[in-house]
Amino acid sequence: MSGNTFRISAGKELGAIISQMALLKVARSIEEVPEVISSICNGLMHCKQPIEFDFSHNAFGTRVAPILSSFLSQHVSLQVLKLNNNGFSPEAGNVVAQALLGIVKHGEAIGRPASLRVLLLTKNRLEDASADLWGEVLAAHKDLQKVKFHISKEDRGKRGWHFVAEIVRSCHALEFLDLSDSGLTEDGCTELGQALEDIPHPHLHTILMENNDMGRLHYQALNKILETNLPNLKLLDLALNEGLDDNSEEIVGLIDCLKDRGGKVLIDDPEDEDSTNHIPDVHSDASDTKKEVRLINLPSYEAKEAKESVTNPVVDALADIVSTGLKIDDVNLISNNPD
Repeated sequence: MSGNTFRISAGKELGAIISQMALLKVARSIEEVPEVISSICNGLMHCKQPIEFDFSHNAFGTRVAPILSSFLSQHVSLQVLKLNNNGFSPEAGNVVAQALLGIVKHGEAIGRPASLRVLLLTKNRLEDASADLWGEVLAAHKDLQKVKFHISKEDRGKRGWHFVAEIVRSCHALEFLDLSDSGLTEDGCTELGQALEDIPHPHLHTILMENNDMGRLHYQALNKILETNLPNLKLLDLALNEGLDDNSEEIVGLIDCLKDRGGKVLIDDPEDEDSTNHIPDVHSDASDTKKEVRLINLPSYEAKEAKESVTNPVVDALADIVSTGLKIDDVNLISNNPD
């Protein structure tokens, strides 16, 4: 019954019908999720050098964080980690963050540096309580190239954004920075601008800052460092910030500079019908030929017996695959939620 929006009347009618189904069985319960993920992770431990894990869009929540933590902390070879929209609370975020710090420590212990290059952590409820620890994580992984990191905008006026600045200062190889819709305050934007001024980022080609509290002074600061510290910046998204007059000196300067490079500054509201905003793919992975194990639309099997586990077919099949020692570069788990 996922992916539906019921009116009250429809809900009442559905409830009345369900009440007549005396033998109705629930195909899958939330209590089964930790055991499923634990079985999958145990199987994946046989993969000696995994490159990419994509656990996005699965409603794991706090209950799964300790399982992922013990699993992730052992994989020094991990280069790409996608944890978008997993329902992580600040507490769960802290647990996963400790695991990524553990990767660095484990790598130091065995004489192999951590390999993490891409970290995507959007649409989770990380909030203030986990912000500082995530700052430590991103500063520790100094070879990060792409970061998408959204913090909840609750209590935005109280938030200190020093951890964002530390990320920028520490990750000299950064190529892609997405802080769109993150509730970055005026002070936070100033801290970020100072970090970009302090340390050159010759590889940074994309900065997405849509819907924060940037203003005229921040645009002036960017103009000053584009040539010296951001020589390869090709895409700058400033939509839904303050003072976006395309005739102002600051905005014209930014537009002209990136246009000369073959790049673009986005300032229009992307929801506006007349908007010309289109974020081009400046970092295409079209040539990527990574091997992949993909579970598409994990099914909700009908139980043949009351005590039969609905997860066994999926878990057993995957465990058989990964326990063979096959070198797997990409694991992508896709839920049966259409959203």
